[in-house]
Amino acid sequence: MNELVENPVPFEVIQELPFEVWYHAPSGKFFIKDSRDKYIQIIREALKIKIARCGFNSRIQDGENVSERDAMIDDIMASYNVDHVGELAGYQSGVHTINNARILVTKSPTIIKGDKRPYQTLSQIFEGMFNSGDIPQLN
Repeated sequence: MNELVENPVPFEVIQELPFEVWYHAPSGKFFIKDSRDKYIQIIREALKIKIARCGFNSRIQDGENVSERDAMIDDIMASYNVDHVGELAGYQSGVHTINNARILVTKSPTIIKGDKRPYQTLSQIFEGMFNSGDIPQLN
């Protein structure tokens, strides 16, 4: 049976990206962070606009086969791709490698912290369940 093992995400940076972006091949969608630091899904046309706004040329220059913008999209699809996208219990948002699969976790869990106060009703239930015999089970 496969064991969940988290590893750092190894990948080569082909071209420096001006923002964080991931590609999910099965859906053909790209994922970026919005102004609230939340991952959102965008289509290729929206990514083209975002890349062009960062100053990458969208026109093919003399002696080149593709534009800077299209070369960046190609690099993203080849190097910044993920196998699965979604929420994953117990994992912070970001990219994780689990069983050699790269997973983009889109939302961190909400951790609820308990407060230190006596819970009289629960204490009575546990006492009745575990300390009612000859040998006390709770200490």
